[in-house]
Amino acid sequence: GAAATPQRLRIMSGLEIRLFAAGESHTCVLTSTGDIYTWGRGDSGQLGHGDLRSKDTPTLLQAIDPRSQPRHLASGAAFVLVLTYSGAVFSWGSNAFGQLGHGPPDARAGALAPA
Repeated sequence: GAAATPQRLRIMSGLEIRLFAAGESHTCVLTSTGDIYTWGRGDSGQLGHGDLRSKDTPTLLQAIDPRSQPRHLASGAAFVLVLTYSGAVFSWGSNAFGQLGHGPPDARAGALAPA
């Protein structure tokens, strides 16, 4: 389905959103407490939940770096990059063109890994 008019995301009520990013068919939100929620299409691992399943509601991501909270996130068509306050960069999702920074493109997808 589609929504032709703006609809409030009630599931996000009460969360202080710091920023959000949208890919081709997925969305990511970073809260003021450093939590990351993702939802949408997940067939390239772009949601970061360790599988290739899509999610139709915002789903909390497991902590990506126990030493430092996420500071910023950005999204491409089917991948996500996160910068932590300690300066570490993490990426996950499609690596079809080497966009994750993990080395040569390969069939692996969905791994949360330092770039």
